[in-house]
Amino acid sequence: MIPCRQFEAAPVEEILPLLAATYQSGQLVPFLGAGMSRKKLADWNHFVSALEEQACSSSNREEHLEVRAQRAAETIRNSQSDEDFWEILKKALRGEEFDKAVPEQTTALAEIYWPLTISTNYDHLFYCACRKIFEDRLPPMVLGRSAEDCKQLLSSLMSPFDRETIWHIQGFLGERCWACEKSPALDDMHLERLRCEIVIGHSEYRRATSTAIHFRRCFGEVFRTRSFLFLGSSLSEEYFWNLFGETLELCGPSPVPHFAFVWKKSKIDARFLAEEMNITACEYDDHPDLVQWIKNLKAAIVNPKARVSRWYCSLNGRSALEVVPHGDLPTPEQSEQAPQTAVAFVVRAYDDGQFELDQELVEQRQIWEAKFAGRSFESGTRVLSPESGVFAVRARVRSEDQREIDSVGTAIRKLLGRLDEHVRVLHLHMPSAGGTVPPVYGFIEAVRAFGEWTESAERPLLLTVHAGFQILLNLTSRQIGLQELLTSRLMRFWAILNPGKGKEPVRRVFHKSPRTPLREVLADILGDIGDRVNEWSISVCPSPRRTTESIAHITPSMSLCDAGVVFGSVLTLTRASRESGAIEPGAGI
Repeated sequence: MIPCRQFEAAPVEEILPLLAATYQSGQLVPFLGAGMSRKKLADWNHFVSALEEQACSSSNREEHLEVRAQRAAETIRNSQSDEDFWEILKKALRGEEFDKAVPEQTTALAEIYWPLTISTNYDHLFYCACRKIFEDRLPPMVLGRSAEDCKQLLSSLMSPFDRETIWHIQGFLGERCWACEKSPALDDMHLERLRCEIVIGHSEYRRATSTAIHFRRCFGEVFRTRSFLFLGSSLSEEYFWNLFGETLELCGPSPVPHFAFVWKKSKIDARFLAEEMNITACEYDDHPDLVQWIKNLKAAIVNPKARVSRWYCSLNGRSALEVVPHGDLPTPEQSEQAPQTAVAFVVRAYDDGQFELDQELVEQRQIWEAKFAGRSFESGTRVLSPESGVFAVRARVRSEDQREIDSVGTAIRKLLGRLDEHVRVLHLHMPSAGGTVPPVYGFIEAVRAFGEWTESAERPLLLTVHAGFQILLNLTSRQIGLQELLTSRLMRFWAILNPGKGKEPVRRVFHKSPRTPLREVLADILGDIGDRVNEWSISVCPSPRRTTESIAHITPSMSLCDAGVVFGSVLTLTRASRESGAIEPGAGI
């Protein structure tokens, strides 16, 4: 008889390079459990006990925790208003170290940029940690189980990553803390809807998911196309297996593997996870190990053993586009030796014409600052050149009526028109953060403008774009297609219509010219609504500006390009709430 070999969890040292590679492909998605919020917030056992105390209900301690939680939650729901119920949940969630900072494991995870995170937690700790670490970026988008949120999420899976998305699949309490108050992603109406989606206990969650087909299909698509990394979870909840099992039965094993960092004392069945759920488990001995593993993962992502370091597209055998990571640029002295080379910087400029160079320049920054010393943009100009072959470019100018106008495409076309005839290579440094235009949106528009310019250019030009981390992640994960940007004169984008009043949201794909009036798209979706256009609000992702509040200038007469729609955009139209008179997130049109 052949002895059976004992199945063992995978060594984390061997798994980290695979996780880093999966991350670079845009597929790695953290799946957060209650352990990520301990000890600032209570674990499941203490949370249930606190609920029972608030409900003044006795329980059989031998009963399953989910049964006890369900009973206590129903008692509180039936006897309290929604607001009081949410406040009771917040108090019950407080852990033994509630007055301390965000847990180290959550902070460590937030230091990695995650296009998508799934959370079973009700709390806002991960959201706030992301806001604090990436203050110079767009705030994370918080989504729930509603039909409109699920369609928004499905569209984002195929669109450029320009912000982090946190999908709270069991509801979200949120807090009016410093980060949440500054975030347009968490307005009162949105937060109330997410709070109403809170489920406690297996039967509640089963009812919520069984009756929400849109959520089950959305979850199945994410499970099938993304690689989950389970953190802070014992993976013991039965409804997890129901959700995972449904996708596995219908589609077979997912083409991407899943992973779990689990506490050894939780006694998970590593063999069952591997054979039945396609989940590879790595067991840690104590909780500080988890923090270190996450930090090691960040190091593996930032400094991988191998990386794609160059993208190259040739146009008609003459001009070409090259994208490379941020690094050294040809200095003025080198440019003198190679007069066919020019260098340009996309900068953040202020109303008085002063501007800042990107922090990513590091050692070379002083060299280039000396070149631009004492120089500033004149009113209404987009391009500044202190000497031949050296340029600064800004996207935003003010019109004669003092309106702010952002146009990366116009700025790049102006730059290309300023190049001397002998220039054959242009190095364009795109900032990682800090500008008025988010880097992903700016990159898409810059590449599109270059593609248009090459169609009528009489001389060849190699445009070498020096790009930051967000842009490179979009390229490695194929969320941005360079060939499409350079050659297609029609833009592909999604439109999501949220009619409200319990009606099913509509999702459509369009192929339109950038010059198409926004009114034409609205008519295709909404029909002839005449004066009722102000009943709708609009939001665009990727965002054309740093804050979603600043797109209130959009009008139906604008072109898609001027409204901020680019290749892969998600254009969301939401009916305003008549009851409250409020406009949902986005800008009124």
